[in-house]
Amino acid sequence: MIALGLASVLAAGLLAPQSQTSLVRRVDLPDPFGGPSRTLFQVNMGKLEPPKFCPKDQLVYPFIVAGYGERIVGSGQKELRFRVFSQDRETAVDEEVMRMLLRLWETNVSRLRLDHSELYNRRIVDVYLQRGGKPGGEHLFDEDEEGGIVRKVNTIYIYDLATFKDPVEKAREVAHEYGHAALPPIGTYREPEDWANGPLGERIYLTWLAEELEDNRLGPIDVMGATAPQIRAWIQKNVVPDRDQFALKGLDLKLLGQNSAAAMNAYLGLATWAQAILPERAFARSLILTGSQKATDYAKAVVEAAREQREWVIDPPRELRSKPIWIPLAKGTLSGGSVDRRQGDWALVRLSASGTAKITNPPID
Repeated sequence: MIALGLASVLAAGLLAPQSQTSLVRRVDLPDPFGGPSRTLFQVNMGKLEPPKFCPKDQLVYPFIVAGYGERIVGSGQKELRFRVFSQDRETAVDEEVMRMLLRLWETNVSRLRLDHSELYNRRIVDVYLQRGGKPGGEHLFDEDEEGGIVRKVNTIYIYDLATFKDPVEKAREVAHEYGHAALPPIGTYREPEDWANGPLGERIYLTWLAEELEDNRLGPIDVMGATAPQIRAWIQKNVVPDRDQFALKGLDLKLLGQNSAAAMNAYLGLATWAQAILPERAFARSLILTGSQKATDYAKAVVEAAREQREWVIDPPRELRSKPIWIPLAKGTLSGGSVDRRQGDWALVRLSASGTAKITNPPID
């Protein structure tokens, strides 16, 4: 279904409120790699009548921007994936949020082979931009009634828009809440929050978006106005410490099995290290293979995903290439370095002067 107007959304039964005007403004987002556009959004130029009431507190949202994505490249079918509801149109923040969400959806589909859960309203994520509330964001799985039909819904709230100003913080917030909405959950933790998929979303999505910005495949307009140097500074402060801690110290299963803030940081260090060294497809597989909400099971999934690769090249961040680092070697053979010691399926290795090495795995029985 490729959307040509708000009417197509209404016809599909996905949006109960009717619009006072059929005028919409359509924006096709260019493909980062130069192919046909895979995503678009449509701004409804009039108010919804009746307006949308959010499921959490029944506040009124009279404006909508609808976002669509082509899940299968070349299919020509763009399906509704986001609805961003706002209380006013004083700023274009709803369009900014929609644009970044569509870029994150592209990342999910192309890099992680993940789409939104089919358990929630035909894979649609609803976003509510609220004038009031405590600054920050929130994600909820909820129930919502539209047109007399009650559906389970996947919802994001961003509060106190007057404080939603700093470009990097805006990008971080959107990536965080989208992580809760779209990534497999790991938890629960006592602190700093119940689930780690939001903090993981910040880390992996902003890392990939920084690469896209540096390669000029995306621009700041796609990332809430944030620039590559700004995001890199955030990554250096918030991602690198936990990532490098795991790389240099290795797996601590006892800590990983706890539910403290330190345990969440240990999980995030493991996951961001896996993102840094595994082939992209293997990292995607690690998220799927976990099979539970336990961080200790994710550690096993990282090893399994690495073992599935007949050969893979480790090319760690430059600052770690001359240091002994832990990798999921399992039964693999390392070429281009040496093994200092082993701990289960993990090995502490030193890479050759090139800073890279190849791992060759035996066939899986």
